[in-house]
Amino acid sequence: MGLVNRILEKLAVAFVFALVALYAVSYTPYTVSAQSATEVDDLNRADPCALAPDPGGNATGIERRCGLGASSGVARGDFNGDGIADLAIGVPDQTLQSTCCFNGTSFQIVDHPGAGAVNIVYGSSTGLTSTGSQTTAMGDLLNDDNAHYGRALAAGNFRGAGFASDLAVGVPGERRNGRVVGAIAVHFSKSGKLNGFPDQLFYADQFTAAGSALGDFPLRFPDKMSMTWGDFNGDGVGDLAVSASTCNTCTNPPPRSAVLVLFGVAGAGLSGNNFIVLAFDDGLSPNNFNPPTGCFGSGGQESHFCAKSRGDLTVAAGDLNADGRDELLIGAPGCFQIRDDGSRVDTGTDGCVAIVRGRSGTLDRFFNWNVLRPEHDIDDRAAFGSAIAIGDFDADGVKDVAVGAPNNTFVLPDNAGMVRVFADVRLFGSNQDAGFTVPSTLLTQNSLGIETSEANDRFGASLATKDFNGDGAADLAIGAPGESSGNATSNGQVDVIFGLAGTGLSALGSAGHPAAQVLTGLLSSEAFGSSLSAWNFGKTAEGDLAIAAPFRNLQFIDSSGRLTVISGAGAVRVLYGSAASSSPLTGSQTWTQSFNGTQCGTCTKGTAAAGNHFGKAIY
Repeated sequence: MGLVNRILEKLAVAFVFALVALYAVSYTPYTVSAQSATEVDDLNRADPCALAPDPGGNATGIERRCGLGASSGVARGDFNGDGIADLAIGVPDQTLQSTCCFNGTSFQIVDHPGAGAVNIVYGSSTGLTSTGSQTTAMGDLLNDDNAHYGRALAAGNFRGAGFASDLAVGVPGERRNGRVVGAIAVHFSKSGKLNGFPDQLFYADQFTAAGSALGDFPLRFPDKMSMTWGDFNGDGVGDLAVSASTCNTCTNPPPRSAVLVLFGVAGAGLSGNNFIVLAFDDGLSPNNFNPPTGCFGSGGQESHFCAKSRGDLTVAAGDLNADGRDELLIGAPGCFQIRDDGSRVDTGTDGCVAIVRGRSGTLDRFFNWNVLRPEHDIDDRAAFGSAIAIGDFDADGVKDVAVGAPNNTFVLPDNAGMVRVFADVRLFGSNQDAGFTVPSTLLTQNSLGIETSEANDRFGASLATKDFNGDGAADLAIGAPGESSGNATSNGQVDVIFGLAGTGLSALGSAGHPAAQVLTGLLSSEAFGSSLSAWNFGKTAEGDLAIAAPFRNLQFIDSSGRLTVISGAGAVRVLYGSAASSSPLTGSQTWTQSFNGTQCGTCTKGTAAAGNHFGKAIY
């Protein structure tokens, strides 16, 4: 009902009854029905994670269950059902137009600054291609100023087997009843592509945190939304987790952190009735243990790690215990340790990653949350949890977890950035200490020998994992969007560290093992590496890497011979994996929106404009 109510609200405001007929003709949401055998030739391949595609799809790098979860963008969308991954690129600050306000003779065209759009580029046997590329958006009647549609993305099989992947789009600035609350727009796939306008629309304030420690308050989606999909209850239908908060306007203290999980229903999509709100205050509170005390004690001893969180969260998903149900990982840079009485431990660690065990039915709201933490005075108070990636870096069959901490204040120059890699993460059983310790390794640009860690590099701001060289061990791409190199300032950089069976991540080259590969941005202030996406776009058997530079200026010589600069238009660079023993990522493409009045071979739909920030989110 959210989609219908929003449309009626916009119509009532405009008093344009003629548009009702226009909407009925042009914007009726597609009905949900199974696709034909010609559209999806293998029902078990409803999502690229369900089953490796036939050799004819030339995407043999897609694993059977594909290592679910990563930071803001490990692409797993196959929107046309061909078994090859496709790439969704958010353009959340793009201005769109709507038809509005009949003046007696014609309809007026209204600009909506910051309405936002998403560009879709499809994979093929030759890699990503502009053929068939498309744009999704909220549509004429739903476009809103500063809605920022496309700020977060997640693709998955929200309708289960028999359908190609669907796309969920975060719209943090969407209004309802005159108030900014944020929304999730879901686009179903049909007839070999995504529907251009939403089939489902969920507003944050449809949901409350009733039954949790946060109380019966409506939710709001933050500006820095984070979304991930996974099958959390093991029913074979994809679910969606979205970061949220319980405060619409508060700044001091910051909003209390929460995660909304919407469960998928076979054939129907995400359910607005089957959901759970996870309050961070619940999962790591004193009541999480039996007996219900035993946090950091008054004498300084620590029995259990108990914490609360404020501010933005990052979500990821992965099946850490191989039981067919995905765990939900919640990165909480604003997490802080508490005592039995709930007071803050000033000498505790700030920042953590909570792990919520997947289980049948629904997720645990109160019990059995495990946690990964930074080390005191090293990577705590460093926005630990800002990015998360999951992969088997040593090829031992047990998942490892990498956590970004880009805003450090200890050890290195401020905001140089760090990444902590936890090896072989396993879960504890019922009522076990959440403050468990697993072996971990701290990665910095210094320790990797790549170059010197410098202030404001923000190494670890984004992460993505995939097997880029096909040796069976996952590799890790680490974004440092504030890195300066050559004559450029804040052009950004991505460091790719390759995994090695029996060893894990190693920046050093050896026989058959590539040394770290360094990829740099071209222009000052383009923030290359702000967002990463790793998947297989069909060109080779190995994984591929997409790197966003959302603040890149596009430059060209116009027809009169003048240099024209489109400031902050944005670009996405894609490199294809190979089995090469040196620099496996090759064959670079640079994707942009169309500019200079032409449609180029690596241009998507839509026209580049200043401040569009193409690539601010990629999936």
